[in-house]
Amino acid sequence: MVQKHQLSAHLLSSESVPVAGTAPVLILDVMGVLRQAYRKAAIVIIGGSLVKHGGQNPIEAAVWGKPIVFGPHMFNFSGISALFLQQDAAVQTSGAADLERTLAGLLDDRERCRRLGDNARTLVEAQRGSVSEVMKALAPFLGTLA
Repeated sequence: MVQKHQLSAHLLSSESVPVAGTAPVLILDVMGVLRQAYRKAAIVIIGGSLVKHGGQNPIEAAVWGKPIVFGPHMFNFSGISALFLQQDAAVQTSGAADLERTLAGLLDDRERCRRLGDNARTLVEAQRGSVSEVMKALAPFLGTLA
């Protein structure tokens, strides 16, 4: 798709400088740099969801209020991805072939991108503190395990 549209792309693993470069498309094939990349992204594509990999956690991108696109293979994050879709906080494509149409639509609709990102951030913020609530509920039972 990058070649078809004659876009400039930067493959992160080709340099040792994390999230460097001014290319409009950043392709990551290294670990440990998603947080920096999400912060700078206009749109986040969960690439591991376009193949039967199982996806990645969309919450990391949502924290930054980014519009999120993922494919059909989010089985490792099925509950989270369903919630994102229900809350209009992400867009799901049917696969790699549908990705181009989806991205073109988002790039032409800045208001929808803003809304998706705002909804994603709101969804994550609404869930803050859930670990504390679970721990409180489990506290009476944890003492019996010692």
